[in-house]
Amino acid sequence: MRGAANDPAWTDFFARAVGDSVMAACAFRPQSREDALKDEAWLAAPERTSPLAMLAREVAEAPQAFRHTETIEDLWRERNDAADAARAAAGPVTAEEAAWLAARIGHDGVFDDNEKALIAFIAAEAPAVHAALKPLLDKAAGA
Repeated sequence: MRGAANDPAWTDFFARAVGDSVMAACAFRPQSREDALKDEAWLAAPERTSPLAMLAREVAEAPQAFRHTETIEDLWRERNDAADAARAAAGPVTAEEAAWLAARIGHDGVFDDNEKALIAFIAAEAPAVHAALKPLLDKAAGA
């Protein structure tokens, strides 16, 4: 609360929480409805619900398991590369994020300690900041 005797750790927590949420990458992608329905149909298929049919299929597919050429390192490398690319794309503050921040920070003409800490955090951590946020950064730096 502005003007209240807040815990000193609050300012750092606030700046990191809001700053990280603006610059964070989300690797989760929800499954499409079409794919979910395909999975449901696959799971409900009679050959999936019969234990004997499942065992017969596993025995029939066992030789293919030994022909697998992709290593676990390859699989993790692909996953880690994708996560790195997502983080790199999410790091810069976009126009939408800049507009959201500009509408909330210093809108009353005063920059409190929390807002100053947030702006300092973004200025230090964001690989790029949209031009729409630059005047706010400059204004807060002078405040």
